[in-house]
Amino acid sequence: MIKLYDLKCKNDNFSENDIKGMYVKNNGHLGPLHSGDVLDFLTYFNSFSAIKWSKYTTIKKVVVDLFVHGEFQIFFVLQDKKGKRFLLCDRISNEHYVREFPIEKIQEGVLGFELKALSDGAAFVSGAYYGEFDSFSRKSIGIGICTFKREKYVQRNIEVLKQITQEIPEIETLVVDNGRTLTAQVPGVRIIPNKNFGGSGGFTRSIIEYMERKNRVDYILLMDDDVVIEPSAVLRTWVFLGGLREEYRDRFLSGAMLIQSRPCVQYENSAYWNRIRLRSKGRDMDMRNAENLVLNECESRKPNQYGAWWYCCIPTQRVTEIGYPLPVFIKGDDIEFGLRNDRPVITMNGIAVWHQDFADKISLVQNYYLDRNMPMMNSFAGGCNILTFAIAVWGRMFLRLRLRDKDIAKIFYLSLYDYNKGLEEITKIGADEKLQDVKEYTSKKSSSFIFAKVVLYSLYTVAMYPRTHKKCLEFREQKLKDTSFWKKYLGLA
Repeated sequence: MIKLYDLKCKNDNFSENDIKGMYVKNNGHLGPLHSGDVLDFLTYFNSFSAIKWSKYTTIKKVVVDLFVHGEFQIFFVLQDKKGKRFLLCDRISNEHYVREFPIEKIQEGVLGFELKALSDGAAFVSGAYYGEFDSFSRKSIGIGICTFKREKYVQRNIEVLKQITQEIPEIETLVVDNGRTLTAQVPGVRIIPNKNFGGSGGFTRSIIEYMERKNRVDYILLMDDDVVIEPSAVLRTWVFLGGLREEYRDRFLSGAMLIQSRPCVQYENSAYWNRIRLRSKGRDMDMRNAENLVLNECESRKPNQYGAWWYCCIPTQRVTEIGYPLPVFIKGDDIEFGLRNDRPVITMNGIAVWHQDFADKISLVQNYYLDRNMPMMNSFAGGCNILTFAIAVWGRMFLRLRLRDKDIAKIFYLSLYDYNKGLEEITKIGADEKLQDVKEYTSKKSSSFIFAKVVLYSLYTVAMYPRTHKKCLEFREQKLKDTSFWKKYLGLA
């Protein structure tokens, strides 16, 4: 039997009230309990998504293993598209309780259970899900974190990941330090100083490090430095990949993003490019709702799916086949890489991280990279053409100009100007140098003719689409098949 993941009652990064309902729903407290108190484990992190495990892995049965103090009645429930139904009721009269379920009996739903205390002082101690597989292989995962002067966040996550790697030696962690400020070495964690070439430069450096060593890992898990990690999500990822069916070995496994300021709300489960702009799946979904646990597991049939790099696990074999990320600094590298993989993305309840809401990070510099890089996605996504490109550019132009802000209009103009130059020209200088140029440009006085200038240049940009489209595709084909470009760009060769 393989442990799938532990049952958890809390995450120490949040108060119990803020996170209540994501781990255990209860009528006041976790314990010691009063007779009649109920603990509900049909939750985002403690339910068992039989829908996904049965489809993607070779699991044959799942086992619920519990340790309690006192007397309990346990009710097993299955939440599916038709609602919640009770499977069985049992009595726990000692400290250790085990119950197994053949996967074919529950494969259409999400399994959970409730514990009802039958005596005062009863308490839940610990528990876990275990699984038996037809085929299981202990896959190796290399975690790649990119950071820039966020010591407090990245050091917190290093400590969490150190505990995980002690439990699972097949998982290791590498931190690419774009700010070159992490001076202290951490046992069991590699810290590599890197040029400040943004997320794309940092994440690509970690991919190169894992790909070019002799004992190459099976998967690379890319993760932002400032996320809050749920350790059971990483364990769940490792076991899930170990039991994966052969036909799904070329898929990316994407973790959802939960909103740090509203920790029970999902920002995004996965996303796709709809030929004009990004569209999210599962946006603003309250994951305390049991019905949403099933809805969240419904899979999109939309093309052009991708997994964001706040938590995205990539098979190294696919890197060999499709090449390396775009050198866009930030905003778009993860989108294009998912588009290039051209496979549906795998997601699952409980595989997620918390991240700061992106609305808190808006700036003129962020706008520059968004407005420069998003038009590129129309060159890489299936089903796109000059019409979808025109709608995307003019729609973005309208959103910027309606604010009647000269500085925002000025940055939009610069983004289109650089987009038209193409990545070949953009990458002739370092990404760190380009960042400084953009910052200096934001401080310059805006022309009174900037709004008219933006409109005219947007028309020109659409007219030049066939040329820029060709340049985008040529750059990817000629520069990103192997590490040659990136090593030179990062100063490694």
